[in-house]
Amino acid sequence: MQFSLLKHKLFKFASVGVLATVVHVVIYLGILYSKPGAEQIANLLGFVIAVSVSYFGQRRWAFASNKVSNESLAKIKFFISSLLSLGLNATWVYVTVNVFYISPQFAILGIVFITPFIVFLILNLWVFT
Repeated sequence: MQFSLLKHKLFKFASVGVLATVVHVVIYLGILYSKPGAEQIANLLGFVIAVSVSYFGQRRWAFASNKVSNESLAKIKFFISSLLSLGLNATWVYVTVNVFYISPQFAILGIVFITPFIVFLILNLWVFT
């Protein structure tokens, strides 16, 4: 893959990720403000809708040039990769707090820099193939 094409794909991947994050936050806060005490429901709905936004953005824009032999299988793989991403982020939080005994804010480093890189590789090499 040409370096410029890879940079372009990474930019699109990141843009879709930012959009999905904004969708998650808006839904989460909207539900939270209208239904105090419904944090987990707000987070679950925000996550599900953000994953949907992310799938369509990643599939139709960021990875549109990737040939997909089975669209249904790609959706399943994408959902699995989303759960993996969620698990990785939970791992960063756990390790930060329970292994390194430092402030949970430091988990952001893994969440922002390591998880997206791993997810990009998974989407490019496994999900959208």
